[in-house]
Amino acid sequence: MDMGEWKIKIDVDKMPQIIATAFDDFKNSVKGTNYEFIAYLGNQLVNGENHAIIAEQIIEKNRNIVIILFNVVNSTVIAIAVERLITTGNNLGDYSIRIEKEISKEVLDTYNKGRVGFVGYKFFLKALLAEQMLSEGKKKYIILAEADPLLPGANNVAALVYVTDERLKVAELLKNDEEDYENI
Repeated sequence: MDMGEWKIKIDVDKMPQIIATAFDDFKNSVKGTNYEFIAYLGNQLVNGENHAIIAEQIIEKNRNIVIILFNVVNSTVIAIAVERLITTGNNLGDYSIRIEKEISKEVLDTYNKGRVGFVGYKFFLKALLAEQMLSEGKKKYIILAEADPLLPGANNVAALVYVTDERLKVAELLKNDEEDYENI
């Protein structure tokens, strides 16, 4: 692994023990907010090693999906960033959190319709994160996926896949440039 490059290996069941312990410590240190593990994304060699996870963040009645970065240096682990990827609300058209680590047939059918004609990545779907009600009873889903770009020499990436039965869009996670996840 090259310095600064993310090694993506999404796991919805577990994370390295040192990160699991740090995540528990982090959850206990934040008052008024609860966090639930969804998936481990991967690691990055930097000054020490960064690790990234996806979690559900619960603040009172609000539920969000966040990415949390941890840095490990000499067996010392600290949370260095928490960024919201998906925010929810109570208004028509807002996203609703719907976590499924075994993706339902309804969602897979929509994904299969939406990806027709889409090229650029081979997706390995890992978990449904959220849904949005659209007009005429249709829904948009946000799915966490490991995506293998169909370019020679390109590394796989962690991605949010936004899909309806008519189209599919992708937002790569853990990039060095800024990405506006909310407006995809």
